[in-house]
Amino acid sequence: MIDFIIELGVNAIQATFYIGFLYLFFDKKYDGVKNILSLVGAIIVFFTALYFITFHIENDYIKDVIQLTILVLYVLLFLKGNRYLKILMAVVDLLINAVISLGFSYIVTVVTNVDMYYLINYSSGYRYFCILIINLLNIGALWVILALFKQKEGPKNRFDFIASLCIPILSIVIVCSMFLMLTKTNPSEEIYIYYLIVVMALLGITVFTVYMIKYLGKQGEIEKQLELSQQREALYKEGALRENAQIEALGKAKHDISNKLRCIHEFQSKHNYDEASKLCKETMDEIASIYTPLETDNSILNAIVNVKLEKANSAGITCDLRIKSDLKDYYDNYDIISIVGNLCDNAIEYLSDNPDVTPRTIELNTKEHMAYYIITCSNPIKESVLENNPELKTTKEDTAFHGKGVGIINSIAEKYGGRAVFQERDGWFLASAFLLRNITPEECMAQK
Repeated sequence: MIDFIIELGVNAIQATFYIGFLYLFFDKKYDGVKNILSLVGAIIVFFTALYFITFHIENDYIKDVIQLTILVLYVLLFLKGNRYLKILMAVVDLLINAVISLGFSYIVTVVTNVDMYYLINYSSGYRYFCILIINLLNIGALWVILALFKQKEGPKNRFDFIASLCIPILSIVIVCSMFLMLTKTNPSEEIYIYYLIVVMALLGITVFTVYMIKYLGKQGEIEKQLELSQQREALYKEGALRENAQIEALGKAKHDISNKLRCIHEFQSKHNYDEASKLCKETMDEIASIYTPLETDNSILNAIVNVKLEKANSAGITCDLRIKSDLKDYYDNYDIISIVGNLCDNAIEYLSDNPDVTPRTIELNTKEHMAYYIITCSNPIKESVLENNPELKTTKEDTAFHGKGVGIINSIAEKYGGRAVFQERDGWFLASAFLLRNITPEECMAQK
């Protein structure tokens, strides 16, 4: 009776991860209840087939044909994707189990001298331990395939991605090594029970650790998106204030220039040309002091640059714009807000905190070079920033709202297959972002 229950349990687990792997690998044809019902129905059908195969069929080829038929029908009827790829993955799903089962059984046979046919086909506690490890190996192998080919559902950070692969693999290595050690020591039944407890605990730790890696990765992504949303909200607010300030400044300038033109006319009518010329020069200087907004074909770039022009102008800082590319082919224009905004903010903040640094100006340069967009913002410095603060950490006490700009620049650059570069040259600090042109973040992830 115990053997029968164990066989049913093994069949249920195998049916779940066979069908579950295909379910996770491909997109679904149906949504909601239909999708869940098709998944549960396929698992029940496969479990029923395994039960029938286990107790009523001895021919291994017929067993494989029945299992493969169910898997192929499931992927063709209920999952989306290329027809040939779906059939191939159904074969791979079944083949992985066959290779791992036979391979592990052969290794155990070589190590323990137990007949492989007996090990596979006859009920015993020893066989069930082997089945447990084989199923763990199957789940681990299928997890690796999912992690490699379905990265958009996994961790975004490269280190987290590698860790989520290595932890299950190392856990399986530990379990197999312990099992082979046990086979060499002829342990008692009590030792096998302790071994089973260790295996289950290790499995729990592995699942929990991988889940936490994915959870923390998603939380980090949410925090970055929130930060970007806050920056965009601030941009809109600053833009509204800037427009209002410009309207007020233009109104005041119009009134002042109108009065000065009347005075110039009066000087000319009285032939006082020296005073008229002097007043003309003052008026021209006043007009020149009012900055000219950036105008390109990219309205998003115009908006963020003009906001930062106003911010710099309010702080007594001039801006030298060298816009050779308007970045209009950029995949996500809102990422431009974050990169340009943070580059300019860092330069403006440095000059504002160091009023003795001259000249009081920042330079913003955008250009295209080969396959890359290059965005560079530079400002003069009084001493080496990289030598004193190589990690470019904020010096502000409120770290919740400061010091994340460099991290955001790095994150977006990596998102588009590029990188951020910080360097110093001739008394100037240069912060640059290199971004691949005409490519989406998903395509960058796929190339990695």
